[in-house]
Amino acid sequence: MTRAASRYDQPITLQNVLRLNPLGATSDTRVWTVCAAGQTGSCDLNGDLTPQLNELGPSNGFAFGTNNRYASGLQWPISTEYSIEFQRQLPGNMVASVGYTRRETRRNIGSRNVAVPTDSYIPLVVTEQQSGKQVTVYNQAPALKGKNDILWDNSSDLDTNFNGTDITFNKRMSSRWSLTGGASYGNTTGDISGTGDLNNPNFGFRHGIVGNDVPYSYRASGVYELPYQISASATGQYYQGFPETTTVSIATGTVVLTQGNPLSLTVSPRGTTRLPPVSSLDASVRKFWRFNGLRLEPRVDLYNLTNSATILGRITQLGPTFGRVSLIQRGRLIKLGISVEF
Repeated sequence: MTRAASRYDQPITLQNVLRLNPLGATSDTRVWTVCAAGQTGSCDLNGDLTPQLNELGPSNGFAFGTNNRYASGLQWPISTEYSIEFQRQLPGNMVASVGYTRRETRRNIGSRNVAVPTDSYIPLVVTEQQSGKQVTVYNQAPALKGKNDILWDNSSDLDTNFNGTDITFNKRMSSRWSLTGGASYGNTTGDISGTGDLNNPNFGFRHGIVGNDVPYSYRASGVYELPYQISASATGQYYQGFPETTTVSIATGTVVLTQGNPLSLTVSPRGTTRLPPVSSLDASVRKFWRFNGLRLEPRVDLYNLTNSATILGRITQLGPTFGRVSLIQRGRLIKLGISVEF
């Protein structure tokens, strides 16, 4: 049995310094369209198809210099890991092991726009134009338009936790064959919005499944030594598909927001839907012999032997293209090769 407990300082990247750099680029977005009947502002009033200053909508405001600052008493982010493993020798040259790991990140640094408190946002129930989805969007108070005072500080809202278990069986080479297999179970939970403003209620469902979390996976690989110095091997795996984040884009056609459009909203907890489980089987056959001091080894490798075509990616934004497949598993591939050692 082995046990371990470790604590690490999380790496501090250059971005932590660049946040305070007063030099940067900024932009302004204005509303300007062809005028509808009776419309008197934010449109092409004289019909010349050229924007004039008096035809443009209100400015988003400019953030000159830098409005980022760090809180006094800021602490260095840390990561703590605990693990325990049991290993046992079994009959038949087999070894089995079971291990458990818990990993925590704490004192993560997040941002709040303290110039725009959470309670200053105005909830609006709207029906998104493209998808027909009814959602609640939070509009920034017009009086606070363009206000920025970004405070970076440690926040427990950004804590993450990983819990995982690994089970492994290893049969050493004997009687011309060996086998390794195992299973992994685990999950990672925490904040899914990264450095999104902690005061902004539009970052809904912030706490949930983090990254490409896979709750279970199974794997096995083996080698068999055939006569005439021929060996055959195979590797198989099966794992749950990655979690998806379903969103909806709020454009100006749905509602014009003080903070600007479009705005992407998460409409359900991450992982409510997942990609399908993925399975794959690879195999290899090789033979070697020696000739005049050379070692020759021709081989045949077969990837995705079952020619599975599992969906690996699809569009998750609600609308006309929702659910459209963007990536599938690569088809069967056969590779011939030879290695020469001298």
